[in-house]
Amino acid sequence: MCTGERDRLLRAIANIISDYGFIEFGESTPAHVNRWVNQFDADCQLPILQEINHIFSNWYFSRQRITDFLSGLARTERLTGPDHEAYWRAAHFLDIQVRGGSQTAMLELFGSILREEFQIDTNQCGTVGGHYIYIDDFIFSGTRVVTDLRPWIERIAPPNAIINIIVLGYSTYGQYSVNNRLQEAIRTSGKTIRLNWWRCLEIENRARYSSNSEVLWPSHIPEDPGALAYFALSQNGRYPWQCRTAGRMNNNKVFSSEAARDTLEQQFLTAGLRIRGFCQNPQDILKPLGFQGFPSLGFGAMVATYRNCPNNCPLALWWGSPNAAPTHPFHHWYPLLPRQTYENQHPTDIEF
Repeated sequence: MCTGERDRLLRAIANIISDYGFIEFGESTPAHVNRWVNQFDADCQLPILQEINHIFSNWYFSRQRITDFLSGLARTERLTGPDHEAYWRAAHFLDIQVRGGSQTAMLELFGSILREEFQIDTNQCGTVGGHYIYIDDFIFSGTRVVTDLRPWIERIAPPNAIINIIVLGYSTYGQYSVNNRLQEAIRTSGKTIRLNWWRCLEIENRARYSSNSEVLWPSHIPEDPGALAYFALSQNGRYPWQCRTAGRMNNNKVFSSEAARDTLEQQFLTAGLRIRGFCQNPQDILKPLGFQGFPSLGFGAMVATYRNCPNNCPLALWWGSPNAAPTHPFHHWYPLLPRQTYENQHPTDIEF
């Protein structure tokens, strides 16, 4: 193994995730990254480090990257018109998230930007006719944003309104699903409401584009009885999950190559199946490549912020805790990005 290259990658990845919220783990160090990657097959560890470094260089959202995105958006004329300050003073900032703290955190960060740039206090904003702002980090399945906005549209929203949904990123299928469900709520309410979408990135995950998708979507299943048995379960239901066709990545924004993608998919799938095996009765939604409601191997998202790692990401990234009791399932896997969870809830409760 190339020791020099491995050491360089350990340092590089530790540096990328240096502002991640390591509540239980202390600081991000090469030793932390090394402990995590040592859990994979020895001949795959260097390729995993190379691909994680490539992906997180583009798709890890540090506090500074999020600040830069929101600062740019605050002065985007397509959103605000020519008078940025007047727009934000008139805007209504929604803080209606039923579960989780990501919306509040994003509002606080955006509020600090508006205070610095326009001397605006978001708690004192909002006039008749001002747009409504719904802000969050990511939309994957879209369950959370629908849970938040549908009752607000039906019960609280004025007869005429414009809602600007601002997120760091959304999956293409998730955005499609959310938009359709909210449009139905608008029609049912009899109100005239327009939805506008603003994002830093899109994550392609529609089935018709699986070959060039931007999530982990294995092209084949390991020749392992457990993996083949689990794959058989993904064939149940109205829309059975299918492997993608390999070799059709066209200018893919996430993965560096087909070979690197395949290594990550196979190793993370195998690790995720091991992790599920640590649980006596794993939830159906707890899939090897990340939480997902319908039959599949998992969502396979490869994004994270300095605040948290979505549970739609592969279990191998976030599952586990070194502080768990030896009898607890978390004891058996060491995570790269340990999840921060909702107060008084199980660490695997649905977030996205």
